Amino acid sequence: MASMYMLQGLFTFFREMFLNTIRYLSDHKHLYYICGDFNINLGNLEVKSNIKDYVNSLISLSCKLLISKPCLASYLLVVSDHSATIIDHMYINDNKHDILSGIPIYEISDHLPIFAIAKQIQPNARNISKNNQLRDMKCFYPENFLFDLQQTLNQTIVLDPDVPPDT
Repeated sequence: MASMYMLQGLFTFFREMFLNTIRYLSDHKHLYYICGDFNINLGNLEVKSNIKDYVNSLISLSCKLLISKPCLASYLLVVSDHSATIIDHMYINDNKHDILSGIPIYEISDHLPIFAIAKQIQPNARNISKNNQLRDMKCFYPENFLFDLQQTLNQTIVLDPDVPPDT
């Protein structure tokens, strides 16, 4: 999970750095939710080819864009759609959860908040171990910890029987 802000005027530099980061996360199969004020107006897709190329690059990396409406609070006062900008973005690569995203009309700054809610997989209580283990941090080996964590996760994750498996 990350929240970002891009200064205006740094699009070319930001684009390469951001796409490289998304590529790295995708290549290493990391789940991500990235949101923020990107100062890249996605409302200009048809007008500016560099923005269209940016969005196409993200889509080619299996990145989903969740916010497609203007989020500036001043947009609510404007009658014309011509001044609306889509500069607050949310990108994810989560294909395993149903995602609800949106923009609540709650003016806490000059930008309306954006949100995403992922349906959580509820663990089955009878499959959760009641034995807690403590780890001696004096002899901490990250490889062992990650192995133990993976073993624990493999034993405790229970899929929702009402959700069909991925096809």
